[in-house]
Amino acid sequence: MKTLPKIPHSQFTIEVVPALPNLQATLKMCGEQEQSISTISLYAGESATCELVLENIGSGQIELIEISVDSSLDNNILTCDISELEKQLPLLEDAKIILPLKVFAAANFINTYPADGGSIRSSLFSGTNSYPSLSSFK
Repeated sequence: MKTLPKIPHSQFTIEVVPALPNLQATLKMCGEQEQSISTISLYAGESATCELVLENIGSGQIELIEISVDSSLDNNILTCDISELEKQLPLLEDAKIILPLKVFAAANFINTYPADGGSIRSSLFSGTNSYPSLSSFK
């Protein structure tokens, strides 16, 4: 900036922000190796446990980690013991935290269709017995 004659030296200030922490998250399913992407298939009502591995791959220690899940189905889809996470902080450089996660398969068991009168779906359930009403198929 000293070589620019049009800019006086007293009109600018440069602030350098310290480096942000760099955290790598991987999952370890039962008996498998750590993976950055993983899938699990569960039926509604089933649950499984996996491990969330958090590794500090940056420079400097990490003093705070917040975990949140935003789900429209159920708040218990993913659960973990936050106190277990807090016990292992601060996370030093190149250190890992292994946090058990419980995965719960939540689903709506009863599907309610809107009663719109003209659709086949609503006519299938409009009969007096458990058989479909065939009046709307004519």
